[in-house]
Amino acid sequence: MNYYGIILNKSLTSENFLSNYSVKATKRFAASDWHVHLIVLSEKALNPFITNLQEHMIDGPWYNHIFPHSRDVNNKNLYVVFKNKRYEADAGNILDMHMIKEYCEKLEIPDEQIVFIHEH
Repeated sequence: MNYYGIILNKSLTSENFLSNYSVKATKRFAASDWHVHLIVLSEKALNPFITNLQEHMIDGPWYNHIFPHSRDVNNKNLYVVFKNKRYEADAGNILDMHMIKEYCEKLEIPDEQIVFIHEH
């Protein structure tokens, strides 16, 4: 089973650590130094990657998230990764999503930046 990770450059101390992973695409936002990387992870690489990601994240109101490949329709796991906290949630569970959203609000992440579910 494969997972996709959405990794925001501004959340990282250095993007160099991503060179050890399969970066499939990078989207750059016009008139901004913000961009996101799409990475692909195997199930075996998932937990080590999350630990490594947290070690390379800066302090502050940042998160990255990881979700299953679309062909894995029975797997609704969503991983939302903060510098000092990680959530594993069922993306279809309203209570799980509410708990993560509350943590984002505690970090003062603007509502328009709290986006966990992607059409894929």
